[in-house]
Amino acid sequence: MVAAVGHQRNGSEIIVPVRSDWNRAEAEGLYDLPFSDLMHRAQSIHRENFDPNHVETASLLTIKTGGCPEDCGYCSQSAHYDIV
Repeated sequence: MVAAVGHQRNGSEIIVPVRSDWNRAEAEGLYDLPFSDLMHRAQSIHRENFDPNHVETASLLTIKTGGCPEDCGYCSQSAHYDIV
């Protein structure tokens, strides 16, 4: 069984089994949904498992100097590139 870890609003973790037994009709039913309905279903599931008001942010702290410790092959800020 493949499982995913979800988080309840009170911070506790729950283990949710990931379905792998989809039949063609179920898959086509999701595929045929209007986009806004699909987004609503996805948001409802997300809200059941995560804090709906939490916003994850990211920033480049070393944008002028480079030297970011991450090794993103597409980013020139990575410490793995020589700064000219």
